[in-house]
Amino acid sequence: VTPFDSALPALEYLERVKPDLILLDYRMPELNGSEFLFRLENYTNFKIYEEVPVIILTAQLDQQNLMESLLKRGVSAYLYKPFGRAELLNIIENIIITTDIKKQTSELSFQIDSLHNLKKDPYFLLPFSALFLDENLFIINANPKAIEEFDFLLKKL
Repeated sequence: VTPFDSALPALEYLERVKPDLILLDYRMPELNGSEFLFRLENYTNFKIYEEVPVIILTAQLDQQNLMESLLKRGVSAYLYKPFGRAELLNIIENIIITTDIKKQTSELSFQIDSLHNLKKDPYFLLPFSALFLDENLFIINANPKAIEEFDFLLKKL
């Protein structure tokens, strides 16, 4: 846990470090939660909502519409003050589980896409040139790397 008393040092820290979770008080010195998130979203090396869950903490009960708009922007959850330790831990646990499921789903989707590509062309994923010849030495299949290399050689002839 790395606490900050204000937003700007936290933003500087987040330029260098990718946390597992951000607990963000909506009312902070220098910037409010929306301004903080806007700056964070515009850092080129930080994909906040894709990779790091954010939980907003707020005492402003009249800001229901604002909190819902932040959820639409990708904030994982918000929690109204005062709250208990068990309530905060429950939300953190649920967010971490959800984030892990999203990561696993993304990895599985990539693997499925790779298998579909492999099914279409089983030699496509080979990292080296591969030509497949029949008994008369005619090319019956080649992966893109081999085609690229042999095309280059043919152009030199």
